[in-house]
Amino acid sequence: MGCGTRSCHDGHGKRILLLYDRDVFEKIYLVFKMNYGKAFKEIREEQGLSRKEVANQIGCTPSALCKIENGKTVPKEKTIEAFCIIMRIPIARFYVLCFEPADYGSLDPMR
Repeated sequence: MGCGTRSCHDGHGKRILLLYDRDVFEKIYLVFKMNYGKAFKEIREEQGLSRKEVANQIGCTPSALCKIENGKTVPKEKTIEAFCIIMRIPIARFYVLCFEPADYGSLDPMR
């Protein structure tokens, strides 16, 4: 029995990570979606910074950061990297905070 993972998009701009058993691939054990906005907001608020302060430091507008935090926009990789550098956090911590359980039923991870 071996486990596998597969990353794909849910059709709504969110990346999901599927974890499944290769021998019984029709049964998905865990499905996660990536909630980038949640991580951005949680880290920013944890450090007591305003949207405007963070946006200026990572090179975007406060309204663009607001759209990221509200899940209306998926950030570019360079924006995530700049954010992590400015916030002085490991990028791995950022991605861990992005994981959110999702109920996608019986997605076929072998597609």
